[in-house]
Amino acid sequence: MELFPVETLEKLQELEQLLINNKINRKALMIQLARIGETDIKSITFNILRRIMSDSVGSAVRIYFPEATEQNISEPIKSWLRHASERSIKKNLNKTKKSLMQKENQSNIEQHANRRLQKENMDKNHGEQNLLCKKTIKKQMMMMIKL
Repeated sequence: MELFPVETLEKLQELEQLLINNKINRKALMIQLARIGETDIKSITFNILRRIMSDSVGSAVRIYFPEATEQNISEPIKSWLRHASERSIKKNLNKTKKSLMQKENQSNIEQHANRRLQKENMDKNHGEQNLLCKKTIKKQMMMMIKL
């Protein structure tokens, strides 16, 4: 299946899901796009966008906002590109936090289970000791009665 250039908004959404749900696909795309190798930011940005999506998909903004100017469109793109690294870092931090919280929760569950088992064992030992004491007292009482 030929992924690029993306010709429809539906295909763009499919591609987005493919990249969101699969780390290997994301990495492969990054490697492929990194090979473009232009000498300036403007050229590499245009070439990456040109390879990723067709002009018809690129013009989708104008379908929804026909009065949009070039500047209206370019400013959000600039902002998105400017903050891409930060979003990636934040996403990784959130994944790390989530993983740590899951590990901490698992550890807390295990600690609680261990404490509960210890308490049950202590209760069992106390019960056995109480029974032994009662038997001992009963024996002593029987001996006293025999005297």
